[in-house]
Amino acid sequence: MQAIGIISLVLSVTAIVVSYIVYRNTRALTTYSNVDRLYFDLLNRGMEYPEFVNPEYTQDYETKFADNINQKIRYELYAFNVWNICETVFDYRKNKGVLESWKPVLDNENFLHRRWFDQPSNRRKFKASFVDFIENEADKDGQKMFPRPYQPLK
Repeated sequence: MQAIGIISLVLSVTAIVVSYIVYRNTRALTTYSNVDRLYFDLLNRGMEYPEFVNPEYTQDYETKFADNINQKIRYELYAFNVWNICETVFDYRKNKGVLESWKPVLDNENFLHRRWFDQPSNRRKFKASFVDFIENEADKDGQKMFPRPYQPLK
């Protein structure tokens, strides 16, 4: 009788462990596909408004969109959306391979939309840990991962 109890306990623990592993793997795949879908939608929006992905516009958006306030508002909302996706990637960085897979995207979006991100009124829209990550994260050689792509305004 005792052997049956031990076998039942071992099978139960094994089932729990297997269920947890399946859950984690499913969650990681779902998370990746959700972020991927959001980014795909964002890229489609960039095709509608190519100036939103043109560094000549994005790195000087306040001047470039000064004559068209509606276009400036659209760009600012687009940039906010970009950085929200980047923050989502940051939130899931502990899932195996997420940051490695998305680092080129983070690099590209940082290059395009860093001017918007650096505005103090926009920084407040993000968690302090994310802002710190973008500002200070360094690679294994001590180089900043996300440098500013422009010369800061004086």
